[in-house]
Amino acid sequence: MVMAEADVSVTPSIPRKVNKPAKSFRWGGDGTLSTVPATSFLKTASMTNFAPNPVEATMAVLAASGMVRANEALMMALEIPREIIQTAAVEAIVHRSTINAQLELLSRFDRLPPGARAAIGKAGDALEPALRQMLLRGDGLSRTRALKIIEETRQFQQIPHLLELLKQPTLGDLAKVNQVLWSLIDALYDSCRSTRPAEDGLLAAEALRRWALKHLEAAATDYDKLAVPESVLKGILILAEPSHPAVKRVLWNGPPPCRERAGTILLESRHPGVLRHLAAALSQAYPHPKVLEAIHLRSDPEMIGALLRTCEERLCGQQQQYLRQIQSLPWLDIAPDLIASIPPNLQPALVRFIAATKVANNIKLAIHEWLLRHGTPAGRQAADDHLPMIEEDVVQAVVRESLEDEDAQVQAWAVHQLRQHAIPEAFALLIERLDSPNEDVRSAAHSELASFNIDRVLQMVDDFSTEEARVAGRLVLKVDADAVTKLRRLLAQPIRQKRIRVAREVAKLGLQATVPEAFIAMTDDVDPVVRRTAVEILGTIPTKDAFLALERLQSDPHPRVRTEVETTLQRWMAISSTNRA
Repeated sequence: MVMAEADVSVTPSIPRKVNKPAKSFRWGGDGTLSTVPATSFLKTASMTNFAPNPVEATMAVLAASGMVRANEALMMALEIPREIIQTAAVEAIVHRSTINAQLELLSRFDRLPPGARAAIGKAGDALEPALRQMLLRGDGLSRTRALKIIEETRQFQQIPHLLELLKQPTLGDLAKVNQVLWSLIDALYDSCRSTRPAEDGLLAAEALRRWALKHLEAAATDYDKLAVPESVLKGILILAEPSHPAVKRVLWNGPPPCRERAGTILLESRHPGVLRHLAAALSQAYPHPKVLEAIHLRSDPEMIGALLRTCEERLCGQQQQYLRQIQSLPWLDIAPDLIASIPPNLQPALVRFIAATKVANNIKLAIHEWLLRHGTPAGRQAADDHLPMIEEDVVQAVVRESLEDEDAQVQAWAVHQLRQHAIPEAFALLIERLDSPNEDVRSAAHSELASFNIDRVLQMVDDFSTEEARVAGRLVLKVDADAVTKLRRLLAQPIRQKRIRVAREVAKLGLQATVPEAFIAMTDDVDPVVRRTAVEILGTIPTKDAFLALERLQSDPHPRVRTEVETTLQRWMAISSTNRA
């Protein structure tokens, strides 16, 4: 039979009955696990009387054929240098479930293109017998090839067989077996951690994790037979929660060498899974002594980070109880470089962590002070929230220094502390920051001065001297973005006495020029006192519109209004004459 992609002389009829594809764990290209059929290319063909293209049609016939020569044709197809044909041939061979053909397929793995290799990875359980035979009964070359396929295509189903090989101390490639087993465990851990809880992939990964732990626990039961037990013990500590029976077996109930080696892993391993295991053990009523020993002795950044992450969220009762028993830790020696090495996002957690312990107050004080001086804004804020023991003059000095920091975020944090810590001249310092070139600093200053608005200033204006009132007027315009709108509304309110009072307060603040139209509108008020007040204030706004409004009031029916208009206009004429002279 000659294979060709574009020339197939017969359009075959697809048999109604085909073998049902097995389902298995699939390792996706994005690093996730899901449950899918071992072969998928027959899905379309099994639903119609003809395949959508010649390649699929031919492969569907060969996959369903009971003839021995079908295997020969599929092997020939693997040699055609077209990835679409090679990939379809792989899927057909997998579907046929003929172990000799599958063994031949796997022997050609190194020569297959990426798409065809990916099809082998998706096959899952369908290729398990062939891989098992190569792994356990094949010669050294077959086993080496099987190990490569298992590692590259993430064939998790081979974990039990890899564990069996670890019991053969004379095996030539024992180190490679251990490496492949470890790569599968590490990949499974990553898949469980990276998949979102709502995704189906997490269900598959979790099921596979439980399945793998069952086999790892069984292997640990035969600890004395394991030639290389490291990956088995580490795999259990990485994949299992602290209360899992497998953990109890290796830490509590295993033979002394097993318990000792597991304890050493807890003391030395920097794998994220081991670190998570140590941190999670703090939630247990009775953590293993080796867990407590590791937490008390380790000072590596990875261990410190894992501990601090437990304090990113609310601590449970067991965690609080354990932390209260901590009186010292080797990494809390206040070495500045050590504290500086803590990731910035964990600085708030550091504050919460030491606050929950019985660490000496001088150590807590030193950490708080370091964070106040050098921490991120979030770290400084967390330290500031736990400052009952730090002298106020120290805090004030830190806040003043931070106002000039190169980091604008730190400056913004300091702005928020000015009033809280009663910094002298806090108001003046806040006013200065309103003109900062940095938006975050300006925003912080506006936030702190939010209570200094036009409503409050109008309430206080009677207590101001003339000069103080003018300064307050200029400042409130910078702080209260709605000041002008509020003034227009207040000057148009229906109650006569309030309109007059607000008008005089606005004039005292020197803000009448910001709302001239409001005072011009007051010249049409039915109340002569309101009109006369408007004339007095318009006299301080030398604009054309103000002049026209005053000129119109020269014929006002009320004599006191006319007198005030005449006085104002004469004053303007005098000023104008002086300026011309």
